[in-house]
Amino acid sequence: MVNVGIVGIGMWGKNLLSVFNSLSNVVGVSYKKDKETKDWLKNNYPSIASTKNYEELLKNKELEVIVIATPIKTHYRIAKDAILAKKHVFVEKPLATNPQEVRELYRLAKKNGVVLFVGYIYLHHPCYLKLLTLVDPSEIVSIKTKWKKFGSFNEDIFYNLAVHDISIIIDLIGAIPKEVKIKKIEGIKTKADILCLELIFQNNTALIEINRVSDKKEKKIIIETNIGEKLIWTENVLSMKTIDKKEQIILENKKETLKEEIMAFLACIKKNISPDEEVRDVFIAESIKKLSYSYV
Repeated sequence: MVNVGIVGIGMWGKNLLSVFNSLSNVVGVSYKKDKETKDWLKNNYPSIASTKNYEELLKNKELEVIVIATPIKTHYRIAKDAILAKKHVFVEKPLATNPQEVRELYRLAKKNGVVLFVGYIYLHHPCYLKLLTLVDPSEIVSIKTKWKKFGSFNEDIFYNLAVHDISIIIDLIGAIPKEVKIKKIEGIKTKADILCLELIFQNNTALIEINRVSDKKEKKIIIETNIGEKLIWTENVLSMKTIDKKEQIILENKKETLKEEIMAFLACIKKNISPDEEVRDVFIAESIKKLSYSYV
């Protein structure tokens, strides 16, 4: 098993630690030394070493992988340092907020012969992987995503939430949008908590609706095909609505998506294949930067 170090032990970092520890050998973590996290690590992972400074992890020659689950603004710097230390990198989305930084990280990963893997978890969801086998990009007329939840106010809604749906849509269509427009934006707890984006492609369109001040929790994607069928992915259920309005369940997922994602990352290391998603990640950085400026 590969030796792993994790930078960032917040809520999501704890989830990553749990799954990585079951699939690999987590030898060290880096985090801000707050008492709550210190006690949690002592109670759950007493044998794992910890440090305030992630650079201490990079100096460990036995450590092969760095996992980054820190605030978005820190991704570029930590990922760059890890790549230069010749560590394989799993970094939570987005890779960086600046397109030049994205290009640099992919270039450095290739130069240093390491895997650079950006954690877009929904691209590894079993319902999504099944969905890919059921529809061809040429058959898609429109895509609509709806996401209702409450929380994650400490991060920008574009970088933290919208990028998930943008990545799904780009992957489904197999192309980069010609244009991304803000159809609606409303601030409740922050400057932007309710959001609607339109993605315009050559032959189809997609709509993203996000509400992070909702009292309901739901994530849904609806794909309409050129023969009038609809594929509907809601949480852990994938269904199809036929032309005659009959709906049938295609898949009810029982697997842990984070585990599936991490297994895909570890498989990349084993095969020495780094996913080349530079075009997608540059586009996301460029478009989100423009959209963010437009509502400041």
